[in-house]
Amino acid sequence: MAESSPSTAVSETAVSETTVPSEVSPERTEPPTATPSQGGANAVDLAVIGFSEFLEPPTREARRLNAAGMKAHRSGDFATSAQRFEQALAVSPDYALAEFNAACAHSRLGRIDQALTSMRELLRTDLAQFRARWLEDPDLEAARLSAAGIALTDELPALDAAYDDALQHGVFAFLYRPVAVKPDSAASFHPLPHTPLRIGVYDGRTRRFVALVPPVARAYSGLIDRDSRRAVVAEGWLQMKDMWEVQPHGATATLFALDPVGEALFTAQRASSRYLSYGFELWLGPDDSLYGAHYGVHYTEQVDYFHWTNEDPRHLGSTNAGDSQPPPAQVPFDEASLHVVELAEVVAPKHPFATFERGVIRDELHQRRIKLERGHHAAASIIPSHDPDTFVVISNATRFTWDGAEEPDAFTRDRHVIDLVDAKTGTATRLAKGPGYAHVAWAPDGTLFVETPSETWWMIAGSVERHRDVMHGVHFGTPPHPESGGV
Repeated sequence: MAESSPSTAVSETAVSETTVPSEVSPERTEPPTATPSQGGANAVDLAVIGFSEFLEPPTREARRLNAAGMKAHRSGDFATSAQRFEQALAVSPDYALAEFNAACAHSRLGRIDQALTSMRELLRTDLAQFRARWLEDPDLEAARLSAAGIALTDELPALDAAYDDALQHGVFAFLYRPVAVKPDSAASFHPLPHTPLRIGVYDGRTRRFVALVPPVARAYSGLIDRDSRRAVVAEGWLQMKDMWEVQPHGATATLFALDPVGEALFTAQRASSRYLSYGFELWLGPDDSLYGAHYGVHYTEQVDYFHWTNEDPRHLGSTNAGDSQPPPAQVPFDEASLHVVELAEVVAPKHPFATFERGVIRDELHQRRIKLERGHHAAASIIPSHDPDTFVVISNATRFTWDGAEEPDAFTRDRHVIDLVDAKTGTATRLAKGPGYAHVAWAPDGTLFVETPSETWWMIAGSVERHRDVMHGVHFGTPPHPESGGV
């Protein structure tokens, strides 16, 4: 056992409350039908990778048993550790980390078949979390060097192909469950109002969520880029800013490779200021780098731009946002970004041919002016699909209401408006309008996913039929923050 190795299952980090495993664990049963990935004779069925349902996190008792098992394991009492890990699984059958720890104990005891059965399922359902552990953990050496273990390692390229297929066909999504958190204005920091957040894609063909990065403690948002096969995950604390606003602060951002999935390249320290500010923004850069912007005390004033190629940022310069000065030329400002100003959201690239102003779409490609129904605001977002003629206009707005008290009854009138625009015909179709924040996302095949506070649904290109069979726990926007509908 190498306690210094972060990938070792039976280590202090495995039971630390700040680095607990994802609250989502592998599914145990395979669907009756499956679609093979493009991986030749050893192809892996797409219907067995990722998660098909959102499973409950381990109970406190399961965590206690897992910790007891780890204590026994460190002392070399593998029989007792295996028993405790199995007891933890009996309490919480979907406790993925306990199952991995049990595989380690069984390998130490020479129970190779039991260890490999667990590892095969864990690698299929959560390759991002368990690949490095399988390849490097000394507790699994006996299982890994067995004939069946070597065969399992030889299956990793086929698993990579299946995960890459999901990346290319799935829609960028988050997996989490909101939990009730009431901010305390007297406290500096607040817990995140959701279960541990996973970042990946939702594959509409199999109705499964495929995690592409391992669990990150205190993660609240992230961004995936298919072209560069890179992902960035932002994590930090929620902190009171003014009288009623809560936002992430003191964030770090980890850059991950997606070939293979789950490989951490570096962690950018100080992705946001350690002091009270109005947020930050992150862009994936070329050659495994990261660009970012720190917004000052008032984000209409100064913005500082940075570039990371390792942990420490290099300052690129400052601009006066109030005068609409552009960022330094080397910053890929028009790329998809992770934008955290008051609330976290993933900002899609700008539509190349369309702009929005005062309820009117100006479409340069077709020289059209398309008037939308009322409800949008000046900061509406145009979310492009792969078809330049089709895009979505979405407005999320927060209106303050005063109830006669000294402070506003904040965030009580969140509203969303969503229109689907066909620029070729010059028509706009109202998809949704109502209270709360909403999100939309385009899949590569043109399928549109819409999430509102009341329902989540999808529709294929050219159809108005709405399908609501989206996996529970899958979201197309970042989690809601306390006292707000969230984005």
